[in-house]
Amino acid sequence: MSIRPALEVPLATAQSIVDRLLAGRQVTDVSNIHGGEIAAVYMIAFEGPYPPVVLKVYPDALHWKMQKEANVVSVVQPQLSVPIPRILLADDSKQIVALNT
Repeated sequence: MSIRPALEVPLATAQSIVDRLLAGRQVTDVSNIHGGEIAAVYMIAFEGPYPPVVLKVYPDALHWKMQKEANVVSVVQPQLSVPIPRILLADDSKQIVALNT
């Protein structure tokens, strides 16, 4: 049984999220990345030379895991000499997506 939220992320929704963080980047594609046991995971691609970003959407029952992941990354990142994913935003306001992103 999967607990990942079944959610379609239209281009307009992805663009609204990106506009909050990366002004001036035009979203060209949103694709579901298979995997993730808890969160639904999507890749957001941009026009131009910008690398894609990953969007993770957590189910309501496990909203606390999003904040835990963000906290762990912030604690571990300064301790490592290798690059790790950077979290641009952890948003539980549900203003753009009705779940935690």
